[in-house]
Amino acid sequence: MGGKTVIVWRYVNIVLFVVNIALFGLWWSMIKVDAAPAADVSNYVFSHVGLLITALGVLIGVAALVLAALGFIGFQTVLERAEAMADKTAKEVVARLANDGVLDKSEKPRQIRDLPDVGATEEAKD
Repeated sequence: MGGKTVIVWRYVNIVLFVVNIALFGLWWSMIKVDAAPAADVSNYVFSHVGLLITALGVLIGVAALVLAALGFIGFQTVLERAEAMADKTAKEVVARLANDGVLDKSEKPRQIRDLPDVGATEEAKD
């Protein structure tokens, strides 16, 4: 970023800050705070719909946490199985190459691109 761009963004940030303060002041002047309690608090009736919606929100939150935990555990399981499968496949390929005489235990490791394609069939090689 150039120097002029940084200066422009500084001015934009300052203007947005001033606008936010002005909007907050406008909101503060429009609200009415009444600290006096209601006339008859003892006759307050619970809204059953409100209670049901709150309980539903709590249940959805708990379900989300449980699903997140299960997802994490499932991801770890999939990761472990993928690593085990990759290790098994690598060992099988190395054993196959050693049996075919392509690999020799005394030679230094070669790049993958230097090894022949043992997975290809005869038809695919033509």
